[in-house]
Amino acid sequence: MKLLLDENVPRPMTEIVRILLKAHDVVHVHDLKGWKGTKDIELYARAQAEDFDVVITNDTKQLSRPLEVAAIA
Repeated sequence: MKLLLDENVPRPMTEIVRILLKAHDVVHVHDLKGWKGTKDIELYARAQAEDFDVVITNDTKQLSRPLEVAAIA
């Protein structure tokens, strides 16, 4: 499984998640050239296009924003 950690997840968490989920490919947005600063709605489309299975975020307000909920779906 390919997991993407977005900018709301502290970058040092990347290594922790890699240790915990050894069988998965874990990438942080900051490690992808040109992805830093990508708005959430666009991020989900890019993640899907790059075959990420999961986007992990720490943005607790995301589910209260209808356009972001639609992008997630």
